[in-house]
Amino acid sequence: VSGPNYSSYTQIINGQTTQTLSYSYILKPKDIGQYFIAPAYTQKGEETFSTAPIEINVYPNPDNIVQKPPKKKNTKWLNFGWSEEFPSIKKPKKKKKKKKKKKKRKVYRL
Repeated sequence: VSGPNYSSYTQIINGQTTQTLSYSYILKPKDIGQYFIAPAYTQKGEETFSTAPIEINVYPNPDNIVQKPPKKKNTKWLNFGWSEEFPSIKKPKKKKKKKKKKKKRKVYRL
C-alpha cells in the first residue's frame, strides 16, 4: 500500500556523529496464508550487512477490523514537552474591523 518510506536521522554529540537510516513499508495482503520477505542487504566499504528474513502470517478477518500503523514518537520534540509529534502553531483569529460611522454634515441653504 505504501513504500518504500525513507527516514534519516543524524545526531552529533561532542563531535561524534551517529546516522540512522530506515525504510518502511505498509502492506495489505491479497489473500490469507504465510508469506516471507527476503533479507535486505546493504554495504559499507567492503563489509556487507543483511537483515533476517521476515515471516508474515495472514489470518481471516471476518469482522473487517483495520489496524492503522502506530505513530512513532519523535524524541526530539518530547524534550520540549510537546505532546504532538510536530507542534502546530495556531493562527490568531482575525479581528473584525469596525466600520466607522460617517458623520453627517449639516447643510445650510442660503
